Amino acid sequence: MSEKGIEVIRTTTWSAGPGCHGGCGVLAHVKDGRLVKIEGDPDHPWNQGRLCPRCLAMTQYLYHPDRLRHPIKRVGKRGEGKWQRISWDEAFGLIEKKMKGIREIYGAESMIFLQGTGRAAGGSRCWLMLTGVRTGSSDSAGLPAILPD
Repeated sequence: MSEKGIEVIRTTTWSAGPGCHGGCGVLAHVKDGRLVKIEGDPDHPWNQGRLCPRCLAMTQYLYHPDRLRHPIKRVGKRGEGKWQRISWDEAFGLIEKKMKGIREIYGAESMIFLQGTGRAAGGSRCWLMLTGVRTGSSDSAGLPAILPD
């Protein structure tokens, strides 16, 4: 489907932000690689063309000028609003260092890795659970704990 240089892609999506339990059918209107409109797919059996306000605001979530698109770290005191852009490698390194410190001081059981309901079939859930396993936390949805080197 296309109109005026806009490609309409039939797919499913979860709404941006926390709390979505859907996977609703949508028609995503894309022009030059950019989502310009989203609407419910009337042929989808779950939502039958209806969408919540959060999903209808998807373009606002995606393209809001204040949306974080890369890691940053605070370089001033808390509350000063001073931030510095960092690489993904540096961000993951900082997270790893902090998590290892917590484990060393308080034990692996001091961390728990959870995800909400509904959308737990892969994606971030897998990442969260494997992070828990890798840190040695036994609180990782029943997965066995493995202490890292």
